[in-house]
Amino acid sequence: MSQTEFVQVFTSINSKKRANAIATKLLAKRLTSCVQIFGPIDSTYRWKGKIEHSKEWFCLIKARANNYRLIETNIKKMHSYDVPEILALPVLDGNTGYLEWIRKETTSDYHGIIIKQSLRDRSILDDIRILGKRTAKNWTMLRVLVRDDQLEKFLKQVQANLLMENEVPYYAHFYNHQDLIVVFPDRIFHLKPDTKTWGPAVRYGKSLGIPERELDFKPCRFEDETY
Repeated sequence: MSQTEFVQVFTSINSKKRANAIATKLLAKRLTSCVQIFGPIDSTYRWKGKIEHSKEWFCLIKARANNYRLIETNIKKMHSYDVPEILALPVLDGNTGYLEWIRKETTSDYHGIIIKQSLRDRSILDDIRILGKRTAKNWTMLRVLVRDDQLEKFLKQVQANLLMENEVPYYAHFYNHQDLIVVFPDRIFHLKPDTKTWGPAVRYGKSLGIPERELDFKPCRFEDETY
């Protein structure tokens, strides 16, 4: 077990309601397994040349280390301070069962975009939850949910069943808060939602005859979904 696999992140805020809102948001996004809230506590600090005293609520967040930046970003969006305290300490060791629980509860599910008509065997969708669909004249775009423990198998199934149209292959893509996976019939690219990482997949898709305008891999974040 890596010594940096888990961290405890802490932040403080001047409202119990906001502390609970932060906890609920992080849990909903599966960025933490547990948030413990203590307070009110007395904080004494220097701010803009003065010594200040205030009541605060302290949040202790149990998480995977590789989720830290997402946790920080989400806290900043909800925090009322100009410069919020957000610090992380590595977990060097711990109860194996408890650490395994953190790992399980912070598993990241994926969403995916698949054209229904692109699949040779559509029965591979039977064990996958359909979250939404958008229909055009000749195709139906499906937005699906793939559990983390299903992902590897399902990617292989999709890859093996992608059809071609006019000698140009279809592709599918999958994403969560951190990762973007693009599946072509002969290659799989592991990217990030940041468009700066998309170059290799775009170039490969174009080499297969797919128009660049169709290689936009969107949506690629949960917050960008529209159906």
